[in-house]
Amino acid sequence: METGWDERMVQASKSGDIEAIKTLISEGMNLNDSTNPAIVAASKQGKRPVFEFLLEQGADINAVNHVGSSALSHAVSWNNVKAVEALLALGIDVAAHGGLALRGAAGGRLDLVKMLVEAGAPVNFNEPDMVRPYGGTPLQAAAGIGHLPIVRYLLEAGADPAIKDSYGERAYTDAKRYKHKEVMELIYSYEPKELHDFDNQAARLKKAGLPAAIIRDLGEASSRVEMPDCEQVSYIEFGSVLDVAELECQGLKLLNLLVDMDNYSALGMLVWVPAHKKFASYDVEHQELMLLPDATWAKLRKKPGAFIDRILNGEYEPEEHADSET
Repeated sequence: METGWDERMVQASKSGDIEAIKTLISEGMNLNDSTNPAIVAASKQGKRPVFEFLLEQGADINAVNHVGSSALSHAVSWNNVKAVEALLALGIDVAAHGGLALRGAAGGRLDLVKMLVEAGAPVNFNEPDMVRPYGGTPLQAAAGIGHLPIVRYLLEAGADPAIKDSYGERAYTDAKRYKHKEVMELIYSYEPKELHDFDNQAARLKKAGLPAAIIRDLGEASSRVEMPDCEQVSYIEFGSVLDVAELECQGLKLLNLLVDMDNYSALGMLVWVPAHKKFASYDVEHQELMLLPDATWAKLRKKPGAFIDRILNGEYEPEEHADSET
């Protein structure tokens, strides 16, 4: 969302051209524009003298742009180390803005991670944003890309590996999905042991409403199923009892049964809905739930490809449509 002056502000900030910024102000630039505040625009490539001048002119150091990004998180996203240092020194609210910035830095910048943690950024930040509408902690961001040094640093700084995002995933399961073995092993050593205890997790799933027969069949190890007759997917992998995550859709609790599949994300593709006592598929992106009224566990285990094809071909109605017709 352009405001007309933002690119000029970026260029002036990059070169430290205070006179050019004065010209923008004289032309009527709103320093605290709700769409793109000057402090955020400047943080892309600006340095401390620019921020100091903007603050002297009345810019709000804690302003956020139209997607909720502060100058601190914007500077992190552009790897502007000097801007991060300056904003921290000038008093940006780290409690309010440090978490999002830290999660961004955890995607590969150990130097920025250390800088933010030492400044007091909340290591267990878990709020949604435009990039991660499902939330997730800085530890999850690092675990998902397999960045062992950042994972180790965050754990030593007090990051809680048991925290889950709104999809029911945590740092360990993110690392497992992308097969980052060393990261998995490190996180495992910090996690509560009950998360890896079969009997404990089986009891959790039973209480959540997953049928005993499914719990027994899932067992202690994930199982890959080849599907030569499936038109769009060559295999799926059922999770073990330890892998089943709880997520929510339309106020309903869902139990995610797949941990991997060919060509598509496994998250939500096949779930159990305890309230309906039925299988379903949950379209995470569009937040639509499609019940599979003809699916039984025996049929799914015998010929899962038939159901996967029908799901991907859009043959099942979203639940709200199905309800409106009955």
